[in-house]
Amino acid sequence: PFGLNLLLLQGLGLIGSDAWNFPSWSISVEFLVNILLLYPVVRYRSRIAAGLIVIVSIVAILSVQGPVFDLFNVQPAYGVILSGGLLRGSAGILLGYLLYEAWLVLSPRIDKTRWLLPATLSEIALCGLLLFCLGTDRPGWDALPAPLSAVLILQMATVPGRLARLL
Repeated sequence: PFGLNLLLLQGLGLIGSDAWNFPSWSISVEFLVNILLLYPVVRYRSRIAAGLIVIVSIVAILSVQGPVFDLFNVQPAYGVILSGGLLRGSAGILLGYLLYEAWLVLSPRIDKTRWLLPATLSEIALCGLLLFCLGTDRPGWDALPAPLSAVLILQMATVPGRLARLL
């Protein structure tokens, strides 16, 4: 286990939860996803590949773990080397790249001063819905925080309302 930790491979799901430094699984996943997936995708600006990886990762997470995946980290998902953390990291990191690409396309095309009031109302509504989703125990609502957060981030970056400016 120490060797896997030293090489940042503990996020592969080979060790299980009895690792030397358990929380470091996320650093391992970020390292591996950035080198193995994000670098080639960004290098070739392949939005299609990024989108496919995000979709496949999310479908795999939902099929293995369901919508509540906070504790889905070092458990093997499919086979030996594909862990829950790698799926979560792949989906999240490449979704961030897609948000950046969307911002590059949308930002220069939108008159930000014209949309200040609707942007502010949208931010308040999205934040309220996000807080509701995070605070409820009702089935199905726990699958919404990730996509809601992505929409909120894109909206606040592209057309910042008063809440975005305050934050």
